[in-house]
Amino acid sequence: MKVIDDFGHHPTAIAYTLQALRHRYRGHRIWAIFEPRSNTTRRAVFQQQLPEALKLADGVFIAQVAKLEQIPEKERLNPEAVVAAIAKAGHPAFYEKNADAILDRIVPMLRPKDIVAVFSNGGFDNIHEKLLKRLQG
Repeated sequence: MKVIDDFGHHPTAIAYTLQALRHRYRGHRIWAIFEPRSNTTRRAVFQQQLPEALKLADGVFIAQVAKLEQIPEKERLNPEAVVAAIAKAGHPAFYEKNADAILDRIVPMLRPKDIVAVFSNGGFDNIHEKLLKRLQG
């Protein structure tokens, strides 16, 4: 099991990182955990591009948009729609409110050779450390 932290907040960068991980870890399942935290990913700017990038993973988790109250709903990224588009493409995809809820759902699904790539441009509520602790415990 490997946990990889990536300063990922643009769909093109996320796609290239997932492609590189797929090349490096052939035959391994790759999970993407994404936190919409940057000014652009919190908005609907990449509503269509994010599913295309994230569905390169074998499974996807998306957290609630950070600082939700700062962006009017009509301008905000809709994570549920991103998840639905990924699921429609045949990949397990889940929307969870926060890091702890994501970990509650993903940890039972993980296998020893899986790769978990965490994409955020912030601390993401220490999801990396929390995940490693849960995997050791």
